[in-house]
Amino acid sequence: MPFTPLHLGPPLILGYLLRRHIHWPTLIITSVLVDLEPLTILLLNLNTYPVHGYLHTFASAVLLGSLVGLVVWLFRKYFNHLFSLFVLTTRDSSLSSYMVAGFSGWFIHVLIDSPLYSDIRPLYPLNINPLYCPYVSDAIIKSCLYLTLIGVVIYLLHFYKTYLR
Repeated sequence: MPFTPLHLGPPLILGYLLRRHIHWPTLIITSVLVDLEPLTILLLNLNTYPVHGYLHTFASAVLLGSLVGLVVWLFRKYFNHLFSLFVLTTRDSSLSSYMVAGFSGWFIHVLIDSPLYSDIRPLYPLNINPLYCPYVSDAIIKSCLYLTLIGVVIYLLHFYKTYLR
C-alpha cells in the first residue's frame, strides 16, 4: 500500500463488527505495524534488503501477529487506559481474542499488499508471489481508500455514541 493509513479501513470496519469476539485495538495495531519494515529500510537506506521483506509474509502474520497479540494481552493493564481514551475497549479479554486479532490484522495487511508489489514473497520460504497482479492496483488502492473513509466514519460514530454514555 503506498500510504500505510489506508490499511486502517479493513481493521476499523472488521474490528467494529467483531469487537465482541476479537480485540479491536490489536487488530488495528498489527494492520499498520507491518509497515515498520519498509519505513526502516527506506530511512536507513538498506538497499540490500527488499522493501517488503520477511515481515510481509503469511508466516510472519502467524508468528509475529500472534506474538503481538500475546504482548498486548500480557501488558493489557498498561494499554487499557490508552485504548479507553480512544473508546476502543472490548468486552472479551481472552488471550485468544488478542492473538486472533494480531494474526488477522497482519494477515490482512500482507493480503492487501501482495497483489501490489513484486518484491513481496507472501508464501515464504517460497521465492514467488502468486498474488502479484499490478492490473488490480488501482482497484485495491481505491477500495482501501473507501474502506478507510467508511471505517473512520464508523469509528467516529462509535466514539460519539460511547462518549455520550
